[in-house]
Amino acid sequence: MTSKIWNKPQTQQIIKALRDSGVNVLKINSGYEAKGKDGNVIFKAMQGHNGYLVRYVNDLFVEA
Repeated sequence: MTSKIWNKPQTQQIIKALRDSGVNVLKINSGYEAKGKDGNVIFKAMQGHNGYLVRYVNDLFVEA
């Protein structure tokens, strides 16, 4: 897993991209969570004071 701090617009953009690609992203108490087909968490964004602490599976995203 990779952990990073992202601002709100970055996080919202990624959540939208995940949903557009068919991944079910759920709203949870502390932020957002997405699980893979095997049931393991592949993406989690926890809301903080100045953005989100984001954890995701390595190789989930490819830089453009």
